[in-house]
Amino acid sequence: MIALNPGEKIINTYRRHWFILFLEIISFGTAIIITIASALVFFFKSPNYEYKMLALFFSSVIILILFISFCIGFVDYWLDTWLVTNDRIIDIEQKGLFVRDFSEFKISKIQNINVIVAGFIPTMLNYGNLSVQTAGTNETFVFRNIPNPYKAKTDILAIYDEYIKLHRQQTQSEHQPNHPEHL
Repeated sequence: MIALNPGEKIINTYRRHWFILFLEIISFGTAIIITIASALVFFFKSPNYEYKMLALFFSSVIILILFISFCIGFVDYWLDTWLVTNDRIIDIEQKGLFVRDFSEFKISKIQNINVIVAGFIPTMLNYGNLSVQTAGTNETFVFRNIPNPYKAKTDILAIYDEYIKLHRQQTQSEHQPNHPEHL
């Protein structure tokens, strides 16, 4: 897992909305049903035993490939994570089975946060994209298809405000002398 800095704690964890996984399940399920139906039709319509076995073999290979593809998609869905701590935002993106990309930036670098909820289903199920632009670079971090993106934006801005307030107080206390010279 991610090593946290001293005093750092995870405030929120975001993953893509469950409906995205549901769409993958529906598409893979449909492909498997079509494959099985095609194999059965070919199996019962073909007069030749070798063709029947060939249809069974190829449909089994296709189903295996579809199942492995679904497993890879599920791993990608589950391991794509965005962590919001009291100090930084961490983007963990799974690419395939064996590549994981970590990106992070400090909360203090937040320049702009934008929410996009596009379409009927995302509006009804309340999910969308949240993009966070950082100061000093042109990089934008995008939380794709997260649930409650407006709440996530509000939460991140509250963490940002708390971070700025805390560091402003620390800076002021560092600049003030411990013993006043003028009474």
